[in-house]
This record gives sequence, structure tokens and C-alpha cells, in this order.
Amino acid sequence: MKQPVKIRLLQLVKEKEGITSDVLFELIAREYEGESFVTPENLDEYLRAFSLRGLLETIQTNEPVSDGVACKACRVTDLGKRSLKALL
Repeated sequence: MKQPVKIRLLQLVKEKEGITSDVLFELIAREYEGESFVTPENLDEYLRAFSLRGLLETIQTNEPVSDGVACKACRVTDLGKRSLKALL
């Protein structure tokens, strides 16, 4: 049985600190293939909610994206790590 997508998102961000939302979506889409709720919009909504609750923080990377703007990445905060540990 698969983990809830929100928990898996936190795990992936913790494992791959500095991961961008584009890469995160690709990984999640592969793991949850065929699931209708796995969309870039839903993923962004989950990440925003985690950020507002202090579980994630956004960091700026130096890697340019196709339009030349630096892409945003995220990492799990200490609160997020403790919360994830409590859930697992």
C-alpha cells in the first residue's frame, strides 16, 4: 500500500534537500501513476500549505530554468522533521 501523497512529499523533500517542485512532481507522478489527484497544481497547493504551517521552507537555487529565472526549491524544517518522524 502506498503512503499518502502528502507524507511522501515530505519524505522526498527531506531526502533530497533543495529539490525543486518540477523534479518533485516528476518523482511523485512516477510513484502515483494514474492517480488523478497528482497534478502540478495540487502539488503546489500541498507545498504552500506545508510552508504556511512551518514544515517546509523555500530556498533559492542558482540553477536557471528555461525562462532564465532562478527556480525555487524547498527543504524540510526542524518542525517538519519532527512531524514526519511522529507520523512514521
